Amino acid sequence: MDESHCNASYINVWPAATIIECVYITVLSILGVFGNVFVITVILCSKSLHNPHYFYVCCLCGFDLFTTSVLMPMFLVTLQVEIPAMLCTIFAYLRLWTVGMVLCMLSSMSINRFMKVSLHKETYTRYTTKRWITLNMFWAGSLTGSLILAPLWGFGEAGFNVALHHCTFTYSYDGWCLAILLESVGISITITCLSITNYVIYKTVRNSKRRVQNVSSIHIKQQPPSNASLASSFNASSTRHKRKDDNKITYILLAMISTFMVCWLPFSIAMLFNKNCIIPVHLLQFMDILLWTNSAIDPFIYAWLNSQFLKAAKRVVPCLDR
Repeated sequence: MDESHCNASYINVWPAATIIECVYITVLSILGVFGNVFVITVILCSKSLHNPHYFYVCCLCGFDLFTTSVLMPMFLVTLQVEIPAMLCTIFAYLRLWTVGMVLCMLSSMSINRFMKVSLHKETYTRYTTKRWITLNMFWAGSLTGSLILAPLWGFGEAGFNVALHHCTFTYSYDGWCLAILLESVGISITITCLSITNYVIYKTVRNSKRRVQNVSSIHIKQQPPSNASLASSFNASSTRHKRKDDNKITYILLAMISTFMVCWLPFSIAMLFNKNCIIPVHLLQFMDILLWTNSAIDPFIYAWLNSQFLKAAKRVVPCLDR
């Protein structure tokens, strides 16, 4: 993959596409800053949300906030002016490390939920102490950093990407190698983790509710005839609530996995086949924008769909309860 050949494919620039891209990124930045700041504020101000799950949600929103408040504006700057190569390289590493940490937080949230529904309460509490969570964050940051800094050891290249027009891995063979390394480790592990753990979570919760329903049915049969009709009516109501809960769990899990897949898979798959710059540049730009979009909608998907968070938000911001 010759870098000069790849650069030549970017000569034909569409001014209208650049304007649309600027407007869209600006809107994403504003929405992302508002959404992530709001989620972080509610979590910090609500003691009921001070648990491992919302710690990871808060960290996720923190990295997304850095993306929407710093990296997105820098992206808009690089669309208009040329910045020093060293500064661009620094922002490239920050961009890649932030993406890696977002993937780590998504995986940690999923694993935490899996542990909570699969392990005994004592075991879950033992492995979700501040010490374990701190170690998890340390290793996540260290391993992500070691992969991101691969160009310093002679593998890959980070800097200005002439196709995507911002600071990330370069549009060259070395840049492609770095992208494939990060995707093969980060994306594959995250997709596998989200898919398996969320499926197991759904099956575990569903089986648990079925066992509760069976126990309730046995209890009804043991009731006197005078109380049977009342118990039967109560059981029917419980069944309806159970179905609603099952559907709600299904919708949330589908929203989480589908959003991640829609935002990340297109670009990841395209990069696998772009060793010789065969993917149209404007198609790459569109798929890259999906990655930026994920940082703006994460707070709405991972926090605002949760009823516990909404209750806490109404206590922090009373006007939301009107």
